Amino acid sequence: MISTTEIHWLAGLLEGEATFGMWKYNGRGQSAFLSLKMTDRDIVERAARLLETRSILTDKKQQEHHKQAYSTRSHGIKAIGWMMTLYPLLGDRRRARIREIVASWRQIPCARKFRQQCPLGHSYTKNKYGGRRCVPCAVASNAKRKLGRRTLHDHRQGVLA
Repeated sequence: MISTTEIHWLAGLLEGEATFGMWKYNGRGQSAFLSLKMTDRDIVERAARLLETRSILTDKKQQEHHKQAYSTRSHGIKAIGWMMTLYPLLGDRRRARIREIVASWRQIPCARKFRQQCPLGHSYTKNKYGGRRCVPCAVASNAKRKLGRRTLHDHRQGVLA
């Protein structure tokens, strides 16, 4: 478990060294990210451990006399969670940027597997097979299907005019 001291340390580091933004990929989607890049590998490793990111990247030197740079990146829901956690500890400029990112991120449709409600706003419930379904919509769909069958059957029998 991460301590408040470590959160404060991370906030101070990211205030001065991180980039907060939205990343566009494949021309289709967007993802929130926070990225840290610096020349102190041990600091980047510690931040990556706290952020629970998988990798530390070794960036190519821009010029021969430059020091080797290392970076790590958190993206998606994890990055948004960190932004919200660190928000009260950051300066005005960073907080304004995080508000922009979160507002933009909230406009992105959620992947189906993460949705908590059907398109009509009903809560999903787990079924006995491990999947999820919307009970009110399933009941309405079944009733509509039965009504359609009955109407078709009655029409074939000549009951309907």
